[in-house]
Amino acid sequence: MGSGVTMSKLHVAGWGFFVGAFGQAIYLGPLLPRVPGPILFGVLYVPWLTIYITTFATVPPPIGVRAFRLCLLCPVCAYGLVCILIEILHFILHVPPLHGSFMLIRAIMYFGCLGFRPLLRAYLFLRRYESKAGI
Repeated sequence: MGSGVTMSKLHVAGWGFFVGAFGQAIYLGPLLPRVPGPILFGVLYVPWLTIYITTFATVPPPIGVRAFRLCLLCPVCAYGLVCILIEILHFILHVPPLHGSFMLIRAIMYFGCLGFRPLLRAYLFLRRYESKAGI
């Protein structure tokens, strides 16, 4: 991929989404008590699963450059949107935590945001590559 961005770095960055989704699920549990836990976890792990599937192999992905670029951008946007929605719901509903303190759960949830930088860096690199190659 070049410019210091490799598939393995993107794959490792995606694991932050895995840990962060766990924090999101713990945070959302008291806010959405009627939603079963496995369904909540399944929905919140979609961004991680997208990154995991598209960056698992160290060879170029089986999809085109534009599709791969969107596969990097969509999970970042979805994860960020869920974090913002969780904070808004928490601000409006004021629900006490089920496990531990909200600061620890927030730290776990925002750990996933550390994956934004390498994923967005790869996105920008691929966008420049597309414009140079005229794809």
